[in-house]
Amino acid sequence: MTAIVRPAFRDGQQTVLGTALVTASDEDSARSAMGVHSAALIDSWFKTDDYNHCVHPEINAIEDGITTSVIGGGGIADVYPNLIGATQKPHGTSAPDPDNPYWTEDINRVIAAANVATICGGYDIINNQLAGFVGGGGHNWIKYNLNGHSVIVGGSFNLNCGARGFIGGGSVGFLGPDSLYSAIVVSRDSEVLSQHAFLGAGEECSISGHYSSIPAGRRCTVTHTRATMTGEDGLSNCDYSRTLSAPKLLSPGDVQAIETAKGLRTVDGSLGSINTIQTNGISGNITVHMGTVRLMGVRTSDGAVAAYSKDVICRIKDTNTASVIDLDSGVTTTSSGPIQELNELIDEIGIATPPHVRMTTGPAGQVIIRPTGLNATEILWVARFDVLNTRYVGS
Repeated sequence: MTAIVRPAFRDGQQTVLGTALVTASDEDSARSAMGVHSAALIDSWFKTDDYNHCVHPEINAIEDGITTSVIGGGGIADVYPNLIGATQKPHGTSAPDPDNPYWTEDINRVIAAANVATICGGYDIINNQLAGFVGGGGHNWIKYNLNGHSVIVGGSFNLNCGARGFIGGGSVGFLGPDSLYSAIVVSRDSEVLSQHAFLGAGEECSISGHYSSIPAGRRCTVTHTRATMTGEDGLSNCDYSRTLSAPKLLSPGDVQAIETAKGLRTVDGSLGSINTIQTNGISGNITVHMGTVRLMGVRTSDGAVAAYSKDVICRIKDTNTASVIDLDSGVTTTSSGPIQELNELIDEIGIATPPHVRMTTGPAGQVIIRPTGLNATEILWVARFDVLNTRYVGS
């Protein structure tokens, strides 16, 4: 048995490729059987310096001054190199997303900052982040970010400008420069611009609200914080909401079911406000919500409960023509801030002023649930408004 040791690349800084035992009567035959070649030939395949390791240095390159980084392979000669530390764009990315201004050269990067960075394989890959990682794929790009540690596993034309964020695969996925701890698992033409946000699988989806998510969707847009959406052609409506959207009839967001829940603490007799669904009063538009308002108050001293409910339609046309329709009585209240009193289900607390639901108008208008507390009494209020939602976008 003859022990064959693949040679170290140059010195103690480099990795020994490994050892193996083979049965061979001739060392040259053993070397050939193990694919072990001369040090000169191996040196032509690898470049190692400053604790870096670059396979195919005639194609790929690690910027001078960078240390402890690895390019494990890949690249296409004269066309699509893999680079750690480069101002240029990937060569194959002339216009993967013409509307994205970040598909431009990385002119604001810090030179030689991509230490401890990795490109495993693929082609036309650039990695400019500290401890950034690209598994492979084609035309993928991690641009410089001070906090670094971003990942692209594979796919093509994916761009990660954020910090400590993840793109799994797909095509033309984008994590914006303000994203932090955000992820796109797999997508096509989708973006996440916010922090702690998650896109599972999507096509032409966008998230700009922090702590928001699209587990799966097509042409869905979430602009609110802590909001979740699934379906197609959806538009988020408010914070702390969950939206199921179906394919549009005329415009995005016109076939939706929305759930939202929020809370309020009162300790005196003041009037409180719990903002729920947005009414989006915009000139030429009509927005209609139909659903059930539910409100529960709990006195913390003894657990006494007050509970209220009402089925309503909330409607706004243009900027200030608003109506709240009581579906039990058929009564419609119309004004710039229409009000409907909620129906009492139980009151163990002795609430003096019944709560009501109110609409505010204008582009930032909302449906507001308004309970009134009691003096020297701590009450925890929890409100929920589940609605069917449609909108008409006029000319």
